[in-house]
Amino acid sequence: MDFLAPLLAVYAPGVPIGVRGGGGRFVRVRRVGGIELTPNHDQPWLDVLVWHDSDRTRMALANQLWAWLRAANNDPAGTGAVVLYGSTVLGPRQMPDPADDTKSICMFTVELIVRPA
Repeated sequence: MDFLAPLLAVYAPGVPIGVRGGGGRFVRVRRVGGIELTPNHDQPWLDVLVWHDSDRTRMALANQLWAWLRAANNDPAGTGAVVLYGSTVLGPRQMPDPADDTKSICMFTVELIVRPA
């Protein structure tokens, strides 16, 4: 989140990002797996869930977030970490909102490598 939050603030001002919440306009980032790569390198799998006004805006925002993560190459993430793209586990896709199946979200899963700065 420390990597994505400043980029999101410029690209989509007013769209919050967090580990809890959803609905309306929101981006949720959650760790869903991964392993320790080395004693100093973590290799998390992250789900990125996107809520927005329409299928088009949800997918556009998800694709932008996905592009930023795929471009990560030893970029700072906050003050204490560096992030590097590993791979895409599942690309962006529309699916039912887990909290309300009458609505939709866009979601993707990536694997990153995170190390101390």
